[in-house]
Amino acid sequence: GDDNAAVSWNGFDSDDNVVSITQMGEFSLAISANVLGASDNEATITQGPNTVGNLALAVSAGDFNETEIYQDGFVNAAASLQVGDENEAGITQLGALNLGWVDQSGDGNAAALGQLGVANFNSVVQNGDDNLATVGQAGLANYAFTRQSGDMNFALVGQVGVGNDSQIRQNGDMDSAAVLQVGTGNTSDIIFMMSAGNSVNVAQFGTGNTSSVSISNGNGNLVNVFQAGN
Repeated sequence: GDDNAAVSWNGFDSDDNVVSITQMGEFSLAISANVLGASDNEATITQGPNTVGNLALAVSAGDFNETEIYQDGFVNAAASLQVGDENEAGITQLGALNLGWVDQSGDGNAAALGQLGVANFNSVVQNGDDNLATVGQAGLANYAFTRQSGDMNFALVGQVGVGNDSQIRQNGDMDSAAVLQVGTGNTSDIIFMMSAGNSVNVAQFGTGNTSSVSISNGNGNLVNVFQAGN
């Protein structure tokens, strides 16, 4: 491509890192940085042929982390910050004005974000250990936020319509949350607090549905929410 910029930086005492940056579009910036002695990390950043004005950032301050970022579109931004060890982060964005963010300060976490459309926001924060989060969005102005502060939690989110909103906060251990929203303006809010071994499943298809589930100091509960109409 033309008029792109790429920066790869390994700080003091950072060893055995692998960085691959490919940019086929225009006016985009890709940055990979290994800091504070970060070692044995791998970062792959690809900006596709239709890319114009995108930003991709992969920063690791831990060891044995992996980040893969793929963007193709206009003025998208993707960032991965890995402070812990043995984490995996993947961000794929196709469209325009999308923002994807992964923050992993725990160990052994995995996060996969995918966005297709315009003006979507998708963020996963993993402060605990051995958590898994997969979030996909397709549409206009969707918003998804997932925080996993406990250990061994699972979160799965898929949103298709316009303005869907999903927020998942997992502050316990071994909790599971799955959300599917297809219509327009659906909202789901799931909170686990000081809990373990709970499962919450939410499916909303219509327009303007709202679902809120909170489990505090509970173990082994199962909650299923299904809404098809308004």
